[in-house]
Amino acid sequence: MKIQDIPIGDIAPCPCQTRVIHEDQALQDLADSIKAQGLLQPILVRRVEDEDRPYQIVAGERRWRAHSLAGLDTIQALVCEMSDHETQVACATENLQRQDLHPVEEARSIQHLLDLRWTYEQVGNQVGRSQRWVARRASLTRLHETWQELL
Repeated sequence: MKIQDIPIGDIAPCPCQTRVIHEDQALQDLADSIKAQGLLQPILVRRVEDEDRPYQIVAGERRWRAHSLAGLDTIQALVCEMSDHETQVACATENLQRQDLHPVEEARSIQHLLDLRWTYEQVGNQVGRSQRWVARRASLTRLHETWQELL
């Protein structure tokens, strides 16, 4: 793996990303911080077969969005080789290890791993939670969309 400066436009978000809530002010604050201090941690990307966007984000989408918002042309990225499956697992796991993740986004990440045929026990071991917590959180994906929005 190697850190490279990659043009912002050459990078696409990961389609398996379950985190969809991006607070505008928090993103602007991050963009301002990056302008003032620079990027403290590179994002993680993998190469994909796309002529327009040959890289896909594995971890660091908020930093990538903030870089773009700050008007910066390139971003430091650690380029790794990962299969689609490894990318899906990494995205879900990285999201579940965040403290500020919305409960519904946690539920979607868990459900994504369950859809990949993981057990509640495997998911729990991966993120340091009990099987019971994993099962309860996953059950949020079965709520009507209106109830999920109210959470």
